Amino acid sequence: MKKAWILIICTAFLSTVAGAAQKKAPVTDGVYKEYYESGALQKESFYSTKKLDGAVKEYYESGRLMSSTVYADDQRQGPAQTYYETGILKSDGIYRDNELQGTFREYDESGRLISERNYEKGVLNGFAKLYFPSGAISRQMYYKDAVLDGTALEFLESGSLKAEETYKDGALVSRRETGGKDAVMASKPAAPAAPVPPAAPASK
Repeated sequence: MKKAWILIICTAFLSTVAGAAQKKAPVTDGVYKEYYESGALQKESFYSTKKLDGAVKEYYESGRLMSSTVYADDQRQGPAQTYYETGILKSDGIYRDNELQGTFREYDESGRLISERNYEKGVLNGFAKLYFPSGAISRQMYYKDAVLDGTALEFLESGSLKAEETYKDGALVSRRETGGKDAVMASKPAAPAAPVPPAAPASK
């Protein structure tokens, strides 16, 4: 279930950003703006030689920044972020050649880190972590080609190990409950994200 939760959220993020490639480029180069029916700015893009170039930004109707994604030669190349309407960072990642590369993080509406995972050429690979609201690690997993593989650890909020699971090609091989009595402790997580001023992934 937790594996599915992680993949569903990421799919939503990718869908939001990928919408960029589905719209027609403007006839002339330069700044291209789209508006809500109310007249409020909805999206702002920049085209060079009829290709997206630079940051593409989408806004809530309130005027707050919704997302920002950097493009080069019509492909996502660089930072991509999404925001809550309050201006708090919701997610952030980096694209290389239109695919997620490196660490992708998600935050709650208070700016606290809730999950992070690693991507290689758009595929979930390496460690993934889920966090308690306190910032302590609740679960640590390892993915190989987008499926669970190897050891997965579940922690109590105190940091004590609650359970240890072993996966092979996405299938659960074994699970050992410790009840939090083991002395194994989770590593200290990164500090929560600070609120981000208004004005991130976008569409074309």
